Amino acid sequence: MNTHRLLSLFPLGLITAAVLLKNTILGILGCLFLLALILFLQTKRQSPCLPPFPAPADPVELRRTILRTLNAGKSGSIPEENLDAAIQTVLQTWTPIREKHPLTCQISRHLRQPQITLILPGKKTNPLILPESEETSGEPLFQTAALLASYQYRNGENRLTLRQARKKPAPYLPLLCAATAGITAGLLCRYGLPAETVSDLRNLILTPLFDTFLEILIVIALPMIFLSLIVSLAGFGTIERFRTIGTTILTRYLLRIILALGIALVLCLPFVPLSLGSGLSGGGEFQSLFGLFLSIIPSSLFTPFTDRHPLQIIFLALLFGYVILLIHRSIPAIITLLDQADHLMQQVMTKIVLVLPVFIFLSMFRLILTDQDFGGLGLLVLLILICHVIHLAVMGAEVSILRKISPLTLIRKLFPSFLISLTTASSAAVLPINMRVCQDQCGISRKLADFGVPLGTAFSRAGIATEYFCVSLFMAAYFGVPISISWLIIAVIVVFLVSIAGVPVPCGNLINYPIVFSQLGIPLDAMAFAIVIAVVMDYMNTVVNMVAVPIDMIQSAAKLDMLDEGRLKADR
Repeated sequence: MNTHRLLSLFPLGLITAAVLLKNTILGILGCLFLLALILFLQTKRQSPCLPPFPAPADPVELRRTILRTLNAGKSGSIPEENLDAAIQTVLQTWTPIREKHPLTCQISRHLRQPQITLILPGKKTNPLILPESEETSGEPLFQTAALLASYQYRNGENRLTLRQARKKPAPYLPLLCAATAGITAGLLCRYGLPAETVSDLRNLILTPLFDTFLEILIVIALPMIFLSLIVSLAGFGTIERFRTIGTTILTRYLLRIILALGIALVLCLPFVPLSLGSGLSGGGEFQSLFGLFLSIIPSSLFTPFTDRHPLQIIFLALLFGYVILLIHRSIPAIITLLDQADHLMQQVMTKIVLVLPVFIFLSMFRLILTDQDFGGLGLLVLLILICHVIHLAVMGAEVSILRKISPLTLIRKLFPSFLISLTTASSAAVLPINMRVCQDQCGISRKLADFGVPLGTAFSRAGIATEYFCVSLFMAAYFGVPISISWLIIAVIVVFLVSIAGVPVPCGNLINYPIVFSQLGIPLDAMAFAIVIAVVMDYMNTVVNMVAVPIDMIQSAAKLDMLDEGRLKADR
């Protein structure tokens, strides 16, 4: 038997005896012995260390040495090009010391995975920190290369240790697990407990907790929408830049949201009951729409937030953002303050999102106890997918016809953006890919791409707009909300505005659902259904949002005469 297994029998035996004999002292001793054994084995796993050897003087050879060492593990391979910037940063930071002392490497193991340590004697100099600003500089570069970097200064030596980062689980895996656990707990309670107990559990515990979490989401999401819109508009820099380049690009993104909503409206209407009401001639529909437009104008600067009126908040954000563009030179401190406040609110929401699985568990648990029917979700998911496919097909056909490019060539050029979007569901991860696709594959001017691609990452929302609209239609029909002509127009306006004011944090599409539902008169009980759709559709929504960015940039670049048609049509 393995020596480590023999050693583990002693503390485990003590713990077992403590449980059987109900002896607290034996239990404590067993836990202490087990902890000591774990620490001992961890120390063993990190050794032995091979003797240091001289590091290659050529940065390319040094990078290859690091990659050969780290790729020998079982965590996957690291692309060679991803490590260039990080190694250059380290070598530049250590240049004054390397002129006096030799740089060596040492290979060891950490938790059975290889790691390599760069050792440089001399003055303490952390290559992960810029001395003049005391801000981390090298660490994000290593993170981009999927590496963990740690620095130590020991015995007069600078020691930088690199190892592969552990693969993180899929971001929606905890949400799916929470939903599954909620459904399981609901079924067990529903069929295993008396009806009165189930009713008390739902009404006295689950519903108050569910409502409290919704309140927290709404309270944080509304100021986030306000700050995000202002900061996005202020990001144009000057009103001249907004009028010349910004309006051209932004108009494309906004018109695409309208196109997506039009496709969703046509496809979904046959599956929901339409109530014509009094009709436009009777004045009822017109009065509803006219009242909506008048209600967008707030009575004060504070009532939109106290009354939780999202359309008024968006109106104020657009107004303030436009004014900031006009007078940006005279208020630099205010712009900085708004930017910092926006960052702060995003960080707050990011922390709240960490407990989102708990909210999903409560939602599904509560849903199972209320006898709701999930039968229509399959049709809803299918319709959203069809809307996405039609939307991408229409946009691709537009570029192919107007720019006279082969559809197969266009698909091949856009495939990297599609693949990263589908596998990560992260707009941040697709951003550098879209920059490369626009400049290298589509022939878009670098000056325009540097401005338009980040703008598209923020405002390309056709995918989530389609989801909001389809889910709102089906939930209104499910909960008996009358769907009239005026309701449809109001839904288009609300979804359009809430989509462009999306919360730029993980699960941001889920966070905005309470705002959409409350504005359209849909009960917040529909959140349980929205959670399922949001988790299932997020990857495909990201595909629609991010693949459309290069397509829009091609059309905008052609309009601004900043497109290399030859490179766009080149089949390479």
